[in-house]
Amino acid sequence: MNSSMKLIVISILTTLTLSYAIAGNGPGAGNGSGQGTSGHSSGNSTTSACPSFSTTTPLTAEEVASLRFMREEEKLARDVYQALAVKWQVQVFDNIMSSEQTHMDQLKCVFDAYQLPDSALAEPGQFNDAKLQGLYSDLTTRGMTSLSEALRVGALIEEVDIKDLNQALTVIQQPEMRVIYQNLLEGSYNHLRGFVQNLEQQGESYTAQILSHPEVTAILTGGDTAIPVFDLDSSRLLISEMQLRKQGSIVPSETYQVELHLNPDGKTLEIINLKRLQ
Repeated sequence: MNSSMKLIVISILTTLTLSYAIAGNGPGAGNGSGQGTSGHSSGNSTTSACPSFSTTTPLTAEEVASLRFMREEEKLARDVYQALAVKWQVQVFDNIMSSEQTHMDQLKCVFDAYQLPDSALAEPGQFNDAKLQGLYSDLTTRGMTSLSEALRVGALIEEVDIKDLNQALTVIQQPEMRVIYQNLLEGSYNHLRGFVQNLEQQGESYTAQILSHPEVTAILTGGDTAIPVFDLDSSRLLISEMQLRKQGSIVPSETYQVELHLNPDGKTLEIINLKRLQ
């Protein structure tokens, strides 16, 4: 089995073990497609359950750098959406802003587990990273020009987040961290769909801004996240279609079917069938 496939299987096993231990994880974050006017949440930190971390192995320098950046990048999304929610009074910004706060809380779990100083500043719109500080100013200004442009700003932020998370997952090895990043990735898929749906309700179409057109099309049509089926009778997990990522991009023309068996200990899975479909 090649190293890329091993990383995917490790991610699957860890996700099955830990995903229910993290509050607000995965697709359940919602896409925020509603459009009505509403009051705005404050964006303050909420109480989230943190998983138990395997901290016996220290984080690598790359993992720490990624963690610090991703915590601020999620804050960027939250703060921009907070400003746009006040301006446009459209529900999608409130909904996704709240989800971004949950993402920030999940990342904070890693900081706390490893007793690292938080990279995110408390003040809205303030960032340690100079690049993110500039982006906040540029994107907020751009989003104030029209509702359509504000929705495109939201979609742009989610595309950037997806790209950065995929790139980070090529170097992240810490199991709980990988689960959190995968959860954030699923949330960004949903958020991108939500912004594009709202844009289409304005009578406008959407064109990919950072990712490739095929990648965005796959996300918008739900093709990037197949739902695996776990057969309780046979103790087998079948992932009917799975693609590989390398250096943040989907490997073209490589799709696999994976079948895993739950071992008698009830804690580990064993690969019993791996078939290349394309």
